[in-house]
Amino acid sequence: MSIKNIISPKKYLNKIYLWVTLGMFLVLIVFSGISYYNVQNEILKNEYTANRKILNQIKFNINYMDDMLVSVCFSTYYNSNVRNLINNANIDFGEVTKEIETIKTSIVNTNPFIQSIYIYNRQIGKYYTTLDGVIYEDASLNKLIKSYEEVPKLVPVYRKLNLTDGNTMTTKNVFTYFMYEFMRSDGYMDGAVIVNCNSDWLLRNIRELNMVDKNGQDEIFIMDNDGNFIGDPGNDIFYNSLKLRYKDYIKNSADKTAGIFESDINGKKYLITFTNVENAKWVIIKTQPYSLVFESVNKIKTVFIVITLIFIILSFILSLKITKSIYNPIGKLVGQLRTGNIPIDNHKAKDEISYLSEVYEYSLEKLNEYKSEKMSDKGIVKSYFLRKLLVDSYSVSTSEFRTMIKEKEVTISNEAPFIVCVIKIDDYKKYIEKYNEEDRDIYRFAIINITSEILSGKFKNEAIDLKSDQIVIIMNVDSETGDLINTIKELIKQAQKFIFNYYKIKVSASISSCSNDTKELTRLYNEALNTSMYRLIFESETIITQDMVKQNIENQEIGYKAALERKLMQEIKVGNIEKSGETVNSILKEISRLSYSNIVLALLQLINSLKATVDEINAQRFESVYIDFNLLAREIFELESLDELQAKIMKLLKAVIDRSGSVENEKQTALAEAVKEIINANYFDSGLYLPEISSRLNMSAKHIARVFKTVTDMTVTEYINEVRLKKAVEWLENSKLSIHEIISKIGIDNESYFYKLFKMKYGVTPREYTLNKNFKKS
Repeated sequence: MSIKNIISPKKYLNKIYLWVTLGMFLVLIVFSGISYYNVQNEILKNEYTANRKILNQIKFNINYMDDMLVSVCFSTYYNSNVRNLINNANIDFGEVTKEIETIKTSIVNTNPFIQSIYIYNRQIGKYYTTLDGVIYEDASLNKLIKSYEEVPKLVPVYRKLNLTDGNTMTTKNVFTYFMYEFMRSDGYMDGAVIVNCNSDWLLRNIRELNMVDKNGQDEIFIMDNDGNFIGDPGNDIFYNSLKLRYKDYIKNSADKTAGIFESDINGKKYLITFTNVENAKWVIIKTQPYSLVFESVNKIKTVFIVITLIFIILSFILSLKITKSIYNPIGKLVGQLRTGNIPIDNHKAKDEISYLSEVYEYSLEKLNEYKSEKMSDKGIVKSYFLRKLLVDSYSVSTSEFRTMIKEKEVTISNEAPFIVCVIKIDDYKKYIEKYNEEDRDIYRFAIINITSEILSGKFKNEAIDLKSDQIVIIMNVDSETGDLINTIKELIKQAQKFIFNYYKIKVSASISSCSNDTKELTRLYNEALNTSMYRLIFESETIITQDMVKQNIENQEIGYKAALERKLMQEIKVGNIEKSGETVNSILKEISRLSYSNIVLALLQLINSLKATVDEINAQRFESVYIDFNLLAREIFELESLDELQAKIMKLLKAVIDRSGSVENEKQTALAEAVKEIINANYFDSGLYLPEISSRLNMSAKHIARVFKTVTDMTVTEYINEVRLKKAVEWLENSKLSIHEIISKIGIDNESYFYKLFKMKYGVTPREYTLNKNFKKS
């Protein structure tokens, strides 16, 4: 035996195992990936939250310092004695010394943040200072002032302050606040108060926060508005790279006030968190080595990989067990078929399912051959006999009936009472359209089998397929008395429910009276068939008995009241669709009480009356309404319910009544569309208003305004403004035209009027609209 022959019988097993294993593997991989991704994001989120708390604490301290120093600047600058020091060129030196000493005692010595205060006298160009010596020439400050076109006011400027103590010079890092009113043409301030704040407390605060990280690799920095790092940066290469990475991120970021991002600095990956200090125009930045932040994530990653590998191994074992349990019934069936005498080579099939399909086709072919053989002899004889019982029971002799029973061709007896039941498929027209002939044969076969099987639990029966919308069942019953009809109805209801649940097909049934004589079978059949015609006045899935239609059959009336017909025709003429519907309903109720033949005649009379009324209405109209009443008359014989006819009649009446108003509506719509076309083609014309449009259309402006408002629910002026504003928005979004140029292109002369219209329509000004659009695009 070749390897191919050994493997091929298990092809489907291998496929099941492959797909089950692959499915489990994909689920595990996806689950692990999503879990790892969520853990990583959660850690990053938590780290960002922790960093923001630290940075916000520093920001709070800086804002506190800033508020206090700004307050000192204001109070000192507007002090009358200080104003005298700023503006007076001939002030006594003793007074200067006294005032400076007051400032030193009351402000500098009581505030640990303040290093010193300068009072700049614009007249003499000198600085009075709280430092030793009262008058101090700060060369670095002069150089700093000259570097600015306009010195920053009430904003901390980081600088180095050089102090001389004898022959010794020391340098201190300070934040300098400038308070002045005007800049002079020579680049100096027109008098000023200058407060120098000692930066040591802030840098010490940052160093203490940095020490929280025991590894010493997390660092916090402050960068001013000019890109300079406050304090002693030490590693210029690192800080220059950090500054570049921060600026690149800010350039492409929507939120420029705070954030977190990853970046490589000098070949090492960092996690960088920042927040802005708006008042001081500084940025606080925290850097963390990426490897340390995500050290725990890497450990989790390793755990995930190990767990995933374990589950993959387990999934292979579990897949094998699942596959065997799924394959076992198929394998057994294939094994049984191989041992049979079926002339099919299983090794030539692609897999086990293909082999079973070929076996099924072979079996079906044999079954059809068997059915053909059966129909060729005994089946034909039985069908002929049962049809003969229905159409000509008088010609069937007792001996012939007994022979059919003896040869076991039929199960019913000629010695027991009979009842005939006619089964009809509801919505037969839709049934014909939905299914082809082969499918219809299968469904009829199923309906016969289900109904006959359920009835056989109580009554012997034979079913005859008459190859149309009806199936006939002949039943032997015990007696005509008692609860016989209700028993039959309950059994047929069971069959109806079963048929609908499995095949979504509804059937109705009609039941004949009972007779002991086989000669009466033709009469019973015709009785049940005629009774089935009354399905017209009942709902679908109805079981109709003789008692249910007895009053209809005995009713001698031939039609409905003439007064109702006249009422209906009058209501149609006046266009009252609601009242017409009520009258149609009353007429159909009267028709439903008639015998079947009179029902048909009354319906034809109703249609003829409707036709006459519509013809009369059309004769008085400019445009006629065409209704195919001949088709409606033919459909009467195909109807399965009066409700269906009522729906058709109401649709017809609605078309007739609505058409009377539709012509005028079409004219109004055409006029409104013409006005719209004129506006869309000439919106740029500043003289385009209602009078101009009315003159072009040679119609009354009042008439145009009324019709346009009715059709569009807008005035002509509102529509003109709508079109112009839409065009303005198109140019704002898709061109580089100025607002003034756009206004001139849309036919509006008054610019303030345009701004008013735009604000009312969009809630913002044109400039704000453009900025919002550009911001969203960026």
